Amino acid sequence: ISWHCEHYEGRGLMKKMTGAELAKACGVSQGELQKEFDVYNKASQNPGTDKWDKKFFEAVPVMTDDTFHVAEITPVIHYCMGGVSGNKDAEVTTPENQAIKGLYVAGEALGGVHGVNRLGGSSLLDCVVFGRVAGRSASRFLLDKLITTGGAGADGASAAGVNVKINPTDKSVTVSWGASTGGAAGASAAPSADDDEAEVDPNAAFYAQGVT
Repeated sequence: ISWHCEHYEGRGLMKKMTGAELAKACGVSQGELQKEFDVYNKASQNPGTDKWDKKFFEAVPVMTDDTFHVAEITPVIHYCMGGVSGNKDAEVTTPENQAIKGLYVAGEALGGVHGVNRLGGSSLLDCVVFGRVAGRSASRFLLDKLITTGGAGADGASAAGVNVKINPTDKSVTVSWGASTGGAAGASAAPSADDDEAEVDPNAAFYAQGVT
């Protein structure tokens, strides 16, 4: 507890005060503050009997001659569990569980990832994992659209075609459309969702070495 208090005090979110300083900050006398503390202390002897129905009390009795770590508490949205429905490819789905092509969702806007509650720290699953999935799905969708429709030129007219050039040496892929580019290999279809298994694992060489 002490470490947390020092941490938030260092950030200016909490202040260390005497009882007199706390009373002044509240705009009341120290005696009036003690009267409120006395009501609290009495309620602690019979939990659930005060007007707030408080059940648990710690560090009682509270007295104005003590030292206090004070912070203003306000409601704040820490995390949103709700969101629109999506599938494993981060596509938004209809109430009938049909994917809406070209519409993707990730982060806290995506619902149903964690069930009724999430484990602390696992919200990264929403933004990092499904963010990557959404980006990959959107890229696949756009590439497929370019290949099947020929893309669109600057004037909105259909372009001549799409060319995909793959360089195994530096593992690069160049996509162009419009005028044909020399040496470019034509492509007739974009990778499907089932091609995920064909992705190159950047750690494959490391794993192949085994444990020495």
